Amino acid sequence: MRVGAIDCGTNSIRLLIADVESGGGDVASNGGVGSNVGNVDGGSRLTDVVRLMRVVRLGQGVDATGRLAEEALERTFTAVEEYAGLMREHGVEQIRFVATSATRDAENRQVFLMTEMSERLLRDEELAAAYQAAHEHYLAVRDEIGERTGVGPVPEIAGVSAGGMPVRVKCLHVLVGHSLAAGPGINPLGDEALEQIRPWWTVDRCYCAGAWDEAGPVPAKDLSRHVKTQEQKPATVGMPNTNQEGH
Repeated sequence: MRVGAIDCGTNSIRLLIADVESGGGDVASNGGVGSNVGNVDGGSRLTDVVRLMRVVRLGQGVDATGRLAEEALERTFTAVEEYAGLMREHGVEQIRFVATSATRDAENRQVFLMTEMSERLLRDEELAAAYQAAHEHYLAVRDEIGERTGVGPVPEIAGVSAGGMPVRVKCLHVLVGHSLAAGPGINPLGDEALEQIRPWWTVDRCYCAGAWDEAGPVPAKDLSRHVKTQEQKPATVGMPNTNQEGH
């Protein structure tokens, strides 16, 4: 079996692609850097195919700011994309991605949640199929709204959904919004993201009857909540307003 591992540290990021022969050993049981041929748990033999290291300095300034720097993230994700391409090129069957604790402690740690989700899409066929179905659902609903409102198809975005669907994750806001609009069970990664923010949000379906309710009449104007908020005076924002039709 051909396996791949990415080890993302605060200074460098390493890739190992190797063949595991007999014994059923898992890539996770091998500690990382070593000789070109070695052993893993269960007596399996590990033979290097590709071994790379890139200096990305992911931890640049994190102790001072508490955040992963944008330029450091760009360097790291460029390396990750390179490694992902190599794993596809070499037919890797099993992948493991591990990272420094800074990716869990930083204020903007959600960027690595997206990386982890994208990595799982590469190796989990069931998840990938469900995410593909979410992409198709998004397109179908958008097309239906376009037809009902008279907008019709928009060639520039034909076949393009949002949030990185269907092959990767690049915006959790979009996936959360899709899950809130569609309800649970449609977008698996959107549902996961909602679970991550459960302390600050509810997982109920979010909609405005008459605006986004597929069964309601076509609205004559945008009835979404943000428009209503903008129409209110600053002193009344966030307070009940009995003089307006709200949802």
